[in-house]
Amino acid sequence: PLSGVVGRIYVDIGANVTPTTPIAMIADMKGVEIMLTIPEKYLPEISLGQDADIKIDAYPNEIYKGKVTEISPVLDIETRSAPVEITIVDEKKHLQSGMFAKVKLVIEERRGVPSIIKEAVIGKEDDAYVYVIDNDTARIQKVVLGLRQGPYYEVREGLSVGDAVVIMGQQRLKDKSKVFIEAEHVEGDII
Repeated sequence: PLSGVVGRIYVDIGANVTPTTPIAMIADMKGVEIMLTIPEKYLPEISLGQDADIKIDAYPNEIYKGKVTEISPVLDIETRSAPVEITIVDEKKHLQSGMFAKVKLVIEERRGVPSIIKEAVIGKEDDAYVYVIDNDTARIQKVVLGLRQGPYYEVREGLSVGDAVVIMGQQRLKDKSKVFIEAEHVEGDII
């Protein structure tokens, strides 16, 4: 005996079947499972019961909540990643097998730290600089970057909240160049 919803029938009425012939697919719609793979470098940050935010392409304005319910103890040798299963409780019964999902697992979070848009950064993450405006003069400032989310970097060292930073045209600047500020950009705690 199985409980669930008949999702697909594989045989026609009157067809000959054996005990091993699949007749129908039964779907348990109480919980939906998402299978994904996590690169091995992030595996120490993933744990059973960890919360996940899921966006489904078919329902772009809704965020579903899920939990990590299984982490494979074996890595895929070719991709160096491990399969992970996330379970969603779909009370509205919107989700269907085979839908595409975007999963957000928070592995590290920092609040109240200065951040900067990537266009302001010159160089690479290990050797990064920005131009800071001080009394209509641009001076080059080395920065230590931290976490990155989308177009923003956390600034661990080198800047303070409220510092004015050049985000356009810095390729034409030199240290101690005189500048004229055309527009200021302020967005939350973004520098």
